[in-house]
Amino acid sequence: MKKIFLSFSMGMLLSVSGLNGSDSFIKDAYYDSYNYEKMGNYEDAIKVLSPVYTKYPNAYTPNYRLGWIFYLN
Repeated sequence: MKKIFLSFSMGMLLSVSGLNGSDSFIKDAYYDSYNYEKMGNYEDAIKVLSPVYTKYPNAYTPNYRLGWIFYLN
């Protein structure tokens, strides 16, 4: 039983640590997007979010954010 728990715990730690890289990628893309929007540079705001949309095409927030930027543009 301890071996199962230990292997499960290690698997969870590895999966969570793998998400941290993608979380920072998404966070940076949104941060840059908001900064470009603030400057009125809508085309670059769209460009920095495009990889997030490509990776998660059915996610709500990239679609919502891109829709807003396209509307402003």
